[in-house]
Amino acid sequence: MPAEGYISNYLTHFVGKGKALEEQFELLKKILRRRWLTHRPHIEQPTLDLEVREGAKFSNNDMLLPGMICFCDIPEEHLRIHTAKYSQFGIAFPKAYLVGKGANPVFYVARNSTVPRRKKELRTGRVQKSTVTPEEYATLRNQPVELAEYEEESRGSLLDENIKELFDLWYEKEKFETGEAGTVIEEILIRDKLMWMFFLQHVLGLVKCFDDTLELDHKDNFYMEREWRRFGNLNFNSDDVAVVYVPPNMQEQAMAELPEYATKVKPLPA
Repeated sequence: MPAEGYISNYLTHFVGKGKALEEQFELLKKILRRRWLTHRPHIEQPTLDLEVREGAKFSNNDMLLPGMICFCDIPEEHLRIHTAKYSQFGIAFPKAYLVGKGANPVFYVARNSTVPRRKKELRTGRVQKSTVTPEEYATLRNQPVELAEYEEESRGSLLDENIKELFDLWYEKEKFETGEAGTVIEEILIRDKLMWMFFLQHVLGLVKCFDDTLELDHKDNFYMEREWRRFGNLNFNSDDVAVVYVPPNMQEQAMAELPEYATKVKPLPA
């Protein structure tokens, strides 16, 4: 079955959100001429960084900030909602090209979606672990859940509480990474930190929370963006660019000022 109308063959980045039209156009020209698409602080060099803001909420998307460039997977004829929020100056790359450069779609989480969770007074601070036989495990799996012990909680709240706990635990463990608790524990904790760094960057770094109660065209309804992320700055060649989007009344000007991309300049659909 053809997928036209559902997804795009291109991933597009729109530049200069919040800037004046002239500034957006100047930024577009700079990016295309210098062939660097960068994240803050916009240094034209390879990067791979991750900022953690203590005290911020994960469900607000401002606690874990990977150095990344965001793209939308939206067919051209449906870009209007997206460009109204960001800008009308965009650079589109073939999806296959960006996948080869590490791009990946985000995992959307509806903040208000609920999950069953054991009531607070019934939770224990220690995970009980024991060795069971396959037969005992099968029996345990088929035990009915005591629904009275559970209550519904939003995914946003669950993420905020547990990811805060993850970092609290991270900092608590740091004092044992100097051999203070013995070399065996030190080695285990170093391995543990490496695995958590992988998890933070490549799993949590691809999670995007959104408020499902907002209107579809609301600026904070991120679900409509069909976002892909590429970690690190992108150094590209002019041949890698598929389309350069500009406002309809600026097509001729863009073609004249960006001759290397003249055949790729395209007005956004009205």
